[in-house]
Amino acid sequence: MSMAVNTIPGFYFTPTDEDLITFYLKPKAMRQPLPWDGILEKNLYGDNATPWVILTENDWEISRQTARAYEDSVSKDEMYVFTKLKKIGTVRFGRVAGSGKWNDNQPFKYIKNRQGEIIGIKKIFTFKVKGEKGHEKMDHMEKGHWIMHQYTLAGVSLVQEVKDSDYAICRIIRDLSKCRTNVAESSEGQSRLDIDLNN
Repeated sequence: MSMAVNTIPGFYFTPTDEDLITFYLKPKAMRQPLPWDGILEKNLYGDNATPWVILTENDWEISRQTARAYEDSVSKDEMYVFTKLKKIGTVRFGRVAGSGKWNDNQPFKYIKNRQGEIIGIKKIFTFKVKGEKGHEKMDHMEKGHWIMHQYTLAGVSLVQEVKDSDYAICRIIRDLSKCRTNVAESSEGQSRLDIDLNN
């Protein structure tokens, strides 16, 4: 059974980067009330955190109630999720997520407030299946292309006492149109599956 989130007619959750840090991530880290209850909380990192396993179709259904409308493709969805980072040592964070890993493919970006002060950091990741073979490759083919925008606190956001500074807020984008399957016959007459995951 799906869970409804509190919305008003015509409301769509389209926050700016500054909004995410100021009104959602920082209050979450300080254990303060949030202005809206539609952001899920999930463990996006760890041995059991394959994205299409922990983000269920029910979760996507909930998100679609307020998600941004993509006019270019009915197969593209987005979702906002709170998660806790997995530390490795004192300065590094683990990016393993079940059958794969979130790979960062762009330089990070500082998020600033209207006064020009740094309040957070934005990083962009793409999910990559480990090994890309066997049933894991099939799963990746069927589940599409996954991108994550991860926001963490930085700068003046950490001046006040923050109880849970390891929290992040992530915008997850699932694009099923980025997955294409071609079936061909091999020279031995057996079926061969060629998988093309477009970037």
